[in-house]
Amino acid sequence: MNLDRLLAPRSVAVVGASARVDTYGHQTLDNLVAAQFDGPVYGVHPRETEVLGIPCFPTLSDLPEVPDAIVIATPAATVPGLVDEAGRLGVGGASETPYAVDVSGLVGSKVGDEQLAAAAAAAEAGATRPHTCQLASGEYRKMIVGAIAKRALAAAAG
Repeated sequence: MNLDRLLAPRSVAVVGASARVDTYGHQTLDNLVAAQFDGPVYGVHPRETEVLGIPCFPTLSDLPEVPDAIVIATPAATVPGLVDEAGRLGVGGASETPYAVDVSGLVGSKVGDEQLAAAAAAAEAGATRPHTCQLASGEYRKMIVGAIAKRALAAAAG
């Protein structure tokens, strides 16, 4: 398995993209925009068509290209199916937000970890849990963390 596409993606899709500002999907898109991610970014949501100027599509299969990485911001029960679909499409890897595990009580659970591991293995793709989100290339991580820090400082000053 090659983790380059997950750790240093050239394109990203956020599954669970939402216009609701209090969601992980919205916050993830907002951070990618603020960080000026230089590759294509897509949202995936069954009803949204655009969030923060980013085009959204109903499913991963509807995207105009196969992204290097996906961020999953949907309930935990959907994660194995999404990782399976991503693998069939050839996505390089997946990362869950805390929401994807917290709402079902699967945080750190053997069942949740086993389901994700099985889906990722079957897809021959990398996958990370929320506690491993620090895994990323130095430049990618610096860009995202820098954008979050700038926004936090601006909010504190404002």
